[in-house]
Amino acid sequence: METRNKEIIGYTDCISVRPGDRIPFKVSCESPSYRADIVRLIHGDPHPQGPGRKEEVVDTISAACPGRVQNIHPGSHVRVEPSPMLGEQSSSFTLQGWIYPTLPRKGLQGLLTHWDRSQESGYGLFIGPDGDVVVCIGNGSGSVHQLGTGVELQPHWWYFVAVVFDADAGTACLYQRSVVPWASGTSSVMIEKAAEGVAVGKPAAPFLMASAWDGSRPALHFDGKIESPTLFSSALSPEEIEFLRRGEIDSISTRPVAAWDFSLDISTAKVSDTSGNELHGETINHPARAVTGRNWSGDEIHWLQALEEYGAIHFHHDDLTDACWETDFEWTIPLDMRSGVYAARVSSATDEDRIPFFIRPRQGAPTADVVFLAPTLSYLAYANDASLTVAEKRGAAPMFVPKVHSPMDEYMALNDMRSLYGRHIDGTGVYYASWRRPLTVRPDYYNRFRGYAHGLSADLHLLNWLEEKGVTYDVLTDHDLHEEGVGALKPYRVMMTGGHPEYWTGPMLSALEDYQAGEGRLMYMGGNGFFCVISVDPERPHVAEHRRVETNGMVWQAPAGEHHHSTTAEYAGLWRARGKPAQRICGVSCTAVGTDQAMPFLRQPGSFDPRAAFIFEGIANEEVIGNFGLQQGGAGGDEVDRFDHAQGTPPNALLLATACGFSDVYLYVPEDVHYDQTYPSEAGKKRTPKAHPHVRADMVFYELPGGGAVFSTASITWCGALSHNNYQNNVSRITKNVLCRFLDATPFEGAA
Repeated sequence: METRNKEIIGYTDCISVRPGDRIPFKVSCESPSYRADIVRLIHGDPHPQGPGRKEEVVDTISAACPGRVQNIHPGSHVRVEPSPMLGEQSSSFTLQGWIYPTLPRKGLQGLLTHWDRSQESGYGLFIGPDGDVVVCIGNGSGSVHQLGTGVELQPHWWYFVAVVFDADAGTACLYQRSVVPWASGTSSVMIEKAAEGVAVGKPAAPFLMASAWDGSRPALHFDGKIESPTLFSSALSPEEIEFLRRGEIDSISTRPVAAWDFSLDISTAKVSDTSGNELHGETINHPARAVTGRNWSGDEIHWLQALEEYGAIHFHHDDLTDACWETDFEWTIPLDMRSGVYAARVSSATDEDRIPFFIRPRQGAPTADVVFLAPTLSYLAYANDASLTVAEKRGAAPMFVPKVHSPMDEYMALNDMRSLYGRHIDGTGVYYASWRRPLTVRPDYYNRFRGYAHGLSADLHLLNWLEEKGVTYDVLTDHDLHEEGVGALKPYRVMMTGGHPEYWTGPMLSALEDYQAGEGRLMYMGGNGFFCVISVDPERPHVAEHRRVETNGMVWQAPAGEHHHSTTAEYAGLWRARGKPAQRICGVSCTAVGTDQAMPFLRQPGSFDPRAAFIFEGIANEEVIGNFGLQQGGAGGDEVDRFDHAQGTPPNALLLATACGFSDVYLYVPEDVHYDQTYPSEAGKKRTPKAHPHVRADMVFYELPGGGAVFSTASITWCGALSHNNYQNNVSRITKNVLCRFLDATPFEGAA
């Protein structure tokens, strides 16, 4: 699937704004100039059977913004700003740390460096091209003293590494020792080499961990863990090196220049120097913290309970949480601008991009009784799921084989971008996602593994329908709900979700529960909602964290001991594992996922209960509901949810309709698979997923004790059917019936 790359692309980190706010946009454009307009997004899915693109220009920034290329420079590291104290190593020094390489044969990688590669000045520990530990010392004269151990590092093993440079003795000594020895005899090596006349330069570069300075920016990024780096301005003896190896730094009479303890300030970007010299560092591009160190015993699995065993940081050369692009233009939201989904549309002669953002109402001035909660954390989790995958390398289940590959996907692949579903090049899972980078969250984007609209492009199906039906609505985002709690929802009688509101923070769930405890009415317009635990970094709110644990690890699995988030210390994975299954929020929870043909809904006995009469007004008893749609050709599909009292569906919930008969491309969720479940067929054989009774979508309705109610579609593809036949169809009719009753102020009864 070859395609061209994006020629113009951009981002904003202000995803939610109010009238009066000023929003910046960062753009990279290969053309000399481009046009910039602000548009209100109504519909973006280019499906030939749908309404097509709908947007309104609300302002023009410029018809000729100057274009420039802004590049992506991924790679996480620690930066310690230049200091005179770091220059004291102009004679003798000792530099030491523990490392856990994951790609030792990748090429030259910086470990602990005060080195300017462009000047060949300073000193540093590296992994060399042959996979061994190497030290480089130079003074910028063109002569570099280099020494390597000659013994290749093994991936996924801890090593003690150190260099001792003794200017008086004219020697350099290099240590490489495995923390866990093995029988080959190469687990421990010490190499000494004459270094007479070698001088150490004083580069203006910062001290870097997991990279090296390349004149203007960090380069040579390391993949793996580093722990407890220490720097001395003297040459330690072999006995003192042994003290360091045993972690007995207090037994050394010489004070270190710096001793960085990664077990401190784990939830922040700070890297603390405990030497007293305050040579503190900062993590860049959010390397993984709250990861196990060289001494993790397994006795504790929460980093807060054993900080001394979580003294490592895991770095990746493809980490990226801030592209650090410069702002190209800004826009002040007019005071009378209506709430909705908007975009900066940037257009060159040959390409265009739409950078979405969300305008909420003015403070304390809601404009509607309906609020659409844009699932921005779910958008972020899926964004940039476009890198080279296992499926493309060696084949995979049909649902994981890419079906489309757009210029946006090409851009993400070429720039090593990752989603929370991706793996780093070293095979470890991606824990963090950020708004401060280009994203595939676009009004016309097709998810490459689905081959149709998903996320924002699919949620515009619903907003377009609201426009067509003349329903006024406001827009809020996950981030607004996370920050403000139930107060953000209280002004609204009805809350409508997007089609795939999967990722929720704890404060968001609490806010929704409080909303439902009042008279709030929830219209859950999708599937696989309220499912995964995600955290918003309190210090860097543009970053979100999710770790996949236990049965949540379908695409990757967080290693043992790393099942708690670094940003909030909470247990990761699924909300059901923390006693908050989605059934308690919306009556259903995800039961199957698939990208094959969607199925229609058929009415169930609960639909004939008088309590549900308003829902099916105008719908015949035997009517097939939603055998059409822009996503998979039906209203029931993609990721689907089921009704289950045993998992928390309220006793008064009505099972209204079910979509079933899916093909075996649909996968039953692993968290519901138990060793004793066989589900024998009439022939006495185990059923295939096609016949599995739990692979279905269950439409549900029930009332809440406070006078509110819940309606759940249980399917991601429901909203893709709304526009069929010019919006005159039974999916549209049911949705309108529910919305009209939910907007009625009359309290619901029958929740006892």
